[in-house]
Amino acid sequence: MHRNLKLFQDNIDLFLLCGFPYIIKKNLYNLPKFGTLNLHAGPLPHYKGGSPLNWQIINGEKKIGLSVIKINNKIDDGPLLKQKFFRIKKNYNIKDVHKIANNIFPKILYDSIIKIINKKKPFIKKNNKLPKYFKQRTQEDGKINWKKLDKIKVYNLIRATTKPYPGAFSYNTKGKKITFYKASIDKKNFFNLKPGQVFFSKKKIFIGTLNGDVKVEKKSGKMKNLEILK
Repeated sequence: MHRNLKLFQDNIDLFLLCGFPYIIKKNLYNLPKFGTLNLHAGPLPHYKGGSPLNWQIINGEKKIGLSVIKINNKIDDGPLLKQKFFRIKKNYNIKDVHKIANNIFPKILYDSIIKIINKKKPFIKKNNKLPKYFKQRTQEDGKINWKKLDKIKVYNLIRATTKPYPGAFSYNTKGKKITFYKASIDKKNFFNLKPGQVFFSKKKIFIGTLNGDVKVEKKSGKMKNLEILK
């Protein structure tokens, strides 16, 4: 692969990385005339690492940040070319956020390419007071710990991991997996359920958290009334 690239080195202007989870060696990302740009779905230097859109929803961010950087030898640490934020509504899930981000990225990428070609102060100052690294999420990270999470955190986890992702999940008393794809926060909280306890009311399903209930609107798997999920 490297030998073939060297043959065409003089004709390579730019490499682009989009959702690429692997580390590229210096002799490769420096091959193009203008280097290699990375489209990162987080407001760098905060949200370095993997699954930045999911993490921003899980953490209850009111605005989602996107960044374009020129990569260097550190993970998500290169000079910042462009950054854009958009507001996230309370009912948005990961699919909604992906759609908006995918519409924004081409615009900020175009601006970044123009800046780096013109070489007129292309880089902008990063807020280095907020650097934080988040790991790449796996399917197992979607397990709901009802005893440790309040209703807002459960709700955020469900909407951050719903389709096209595997979904947040728990296990019933028989050890069968229950996957949650959509939920809402029950503002009344009059059932006084224990964390993880299931309650059926007028064909609606409620589950208790640390500080109230969430209403389950879309799921897979069977649950019994008043059982406590694990």
